[in-house]
Amino acid sequence: MLRVEDVSFAYGDHQVLDRVGFELGTHELCALFGPNGTGKSTLFRCILGHLSRTGRVHVDGNDTSRMTAGRLARLVAYVPQEHRPPFPYRVRDMVLMGRTPHLGGVFGPGRRDQEVADAAMERIGVAHLADRSYTTLSGGQRQLVLLARALAQETPVLLLDEPTAALDFGNQLLLWQTVRSLTAEGRTALICTHDPNHVLWFCHRALVLGRDGRLVADGRVADVVDDELVTDLYGPVSEVAAHGQDRVVLPLDRSSLANRDNPGANRESVLNSARR
Repeated sequence: MLRVEDVSFAYGDHQVLDRVGFELGTHELCALFGPNGTGKSTLFRCILGHLSRTGRVHVDGNDTSRMTAGRLARLVAYVPQEHRPPFPYRVRDMVLMGRTPHLGGVFGPGRRDQEVADAAMERIGVAHLADRSYTTLSGGQRQLVLLARALAQETPVLLLDEPTAALDFGNQLLLWQTVRSLTAEGRTALICTHDPNHVLWFCHRALVLGRDGRLVADGRVADVVDDELVTDLYGPVSEVAAHGQDRVVLPLDRSSLANRDNPGANRESVLNSARR
């Protein structure tokens, strides 16, 4: 459904992405994973055509460089890290904007568009906010509204850039479970995240970007996310442990978490534990 071939991009002399390539199919929930500054958001912008890159991107077998913006918007929905519109639109209107690629004339959204938007708000749990001004919402609420807008767009591919960053724990789980159910229904989702536990718990596959702008790992989550990878990415501060039939990433020295008044001591304790 989504194929990226040898995509490279640089800001001036700074190479951000270097010949990145992968292919995602339907029913696939894939994490785009890696430390800050490795080009994850830049890769999304390259896929969407917001940046001039080398290489090729295909969606549903079609080269995106030959598509109009409207055609691409019927295939790919994007949820950014943060969005602050200059006008205080109602939440209902924000979600209805997801229907824009499907509108065929100048008469605005019709009954089906309204029904799709209402269903998206219900599914994401923001229907009670429908008449609220988007600009008065918390960051987490805005992120859920953006997910509802992407859902209303009815595209086969979803790109979500750190969608849980502003959400409380309950809404983080809701978002991941919702996206997982969408992929079960036949969509393809690529989600940028910094939380290795979310990758372990919810994703089928992981793409890992290294600091050189290249993919350093690509495969099933169970095969990719292990002690060696987590240490390579973040240093010797955590471990992948078994919890029943699942796995979880934990700090190496969990007793140091009790020393909340001295975070510097916490980090030194963790590092000392890793050296032993």
